[in-house]
Amino acid sequence: MKNSVFDKEIMKRVQHYVVNQEGYKDPGLTLSKLTQELQINRSYLSKAINTVSGKRFTQWLNEYRIYEAIHIMSDEAYECESLEGIAFDIGYNNHTSFYRSFKKIMKISPSDFRNKMRERLPYKNNNL
Repeated sequence: MKNSVFDKEIMKRVQHYVVNQEGYKDPGLTLSKLTQELQINRSYLSKAINTVSGKRFTQWLNEYRIYEAIHIMSDEAYECESLEGIAFDIGYNNHTSFYRSFKKIMKISPSDFRNKMRERLPYKNNNL
């Protein structure tokens, strides 16, 4: 399906709200809520997201949230942040949904991913 200029403009507005305004952090963010926030017809909004991203809204949103989780887990400054805390910070209502989405998208559990990231960090000697 070809991306129209109209669809691309709508998607820019979606990305601005979800990413720049951190709408992804809202656990209640749905397509319906997004239509209200952006004041765009639900059918147009859904079509634009599907056409431009090639994904349904929930799939697109979950992938973005997991991208944010990876960013957080990859940052040494957040090493002590719990996985449950990260899940809530990025808009999941519970850690089970976060775990399921992470594993589906990344093909590895969040805890295994974090352990692999920790293995890559330089050794820290806390006795110094």
